[in-house]
Amino acid sequence: MRQHRLDKLVSSGRLPAQFDFAETLRSLNAVDGNFLVESDEPSRRIDFVSERGAVYSGLDRMLVSQKANLTGIPPRFTLVDIGYTYQDLGETAPASVVAYFHAVRLCNMLTNLADYSTHGGLCLHFIVRPDARFKVTLDYGVEDLRVLQELDAFTDEYIENDFHRAEKYAIARDALADLASGLGELTIKQLVLGFSNYVRNVRASYSLLLSKFTAASVAKEISKQNLDDSLRLNKSFSDIQNQLLALPAALLVAGASISYEAPFKSVSVLIGISIFVALMWMLIANQKNSVNAIGREIALREADLASQPDAVSVPHREAFRELHARVEHQLDVLIFVRVAVITVFLSVAYMAVDGITSGAIASAVRVFSRAIQSLLLPGGL
Repeated sequence: MRQHRLDKLVSSGRLPAQFDFAETLRSLNAVDGNFLVESDEPSRRIDFVSERGAVYSGLDRMLVSQKANLTGIPPRFTLVDIGYTYQDLGETAPASVVAYFHAVRLCNMLTNLADYSTHGGLCLHFIVRPDARFKVTLDYGVEDLRVLQELDAFTDEYIENDFHRAEKYAIARDALADLASGLGELTIKQLVLGFSNYVRNVRASYSLLLSKFTAASVAKEISKQNLDDSLRLNKSFSDIQNQLLALPAALLVAGASISYEAPFKSVSVLIGISIFVALMWMLIANQKNSVNAIGREIALREADLASQPDAVSVPHREAFRELHARVEHQLDVLIFVRVAVITVFLSVAYMAVDGITSGAIASAVRVFSRAIQSLLLPGGL
């Protein structure tokens, strides 16, 4: 067999006599990619392009031929210089081929982490933060390849594992942004050389994240949030305490200001107390909305806690029941305040109208009371 003198990729060979020439041509024509170039039966010469049949002189030549598919491994290939044929990913491969497999898997990992790609998927773009925009070019040669001992375990744990996937992706992307800081562009060679540091940074960041989810930290966070909710519930009532103190004062002032000889003064008192009651009513409605909002937040936190393992959630359920009871109590207090406001308004309105009518209302009430008493007492009407 020899290479064609006009094209170094085309090889020529003479088929030994023990092989049927026509049958051999049919077999070669069945190979994908126009493997067979030319044949001559009298001389039994066959011209073919070995790379179209996934047979390459070496890995460097295969990477050139596979330039548009650097993120995929051919289903079958042969490297003549090392006498290796690949058919199954599970088989033992030479170190140089393993390094190639790792480069492909690294490219696939980056593709999953990228925001978008250009140039047929060979240029990956990342927008991690407004101040962290960079790209990764998936272009590598044999000299860029290294066996990445940690790659398989890393991708299994941080890329393909569903547990905390969003958090792991965010950490992996952020570590890439740190690696690209000041560069704007990363190459596969740079990633391969710095892969150990990259993995170490990702693992450290994820460990820091997990430290926030320990039972002790969860208990501390729940206790802190429960305390905050309790203080907010207390504040919802304390915000209107000063206005509540004004209720009896308003009643006393109104009673002292009512005068049968000055009806316009009574009208002024009635208008003033009406405005005061309207403002109090709106303030109470606002506080009720605040308490309900706190109650909804507590319910959301309780639902989030319920999704945690029982060992974490059960010890804190009683605290949430107490918070819900506090919410109901505060709502009951606001109902009582509303009743008190209505009572004050009706009392002042009665006194004011009685003053405007020069005591006619009080006289009518007394007559009505005596009539009721006479009906209820023995021998009444």
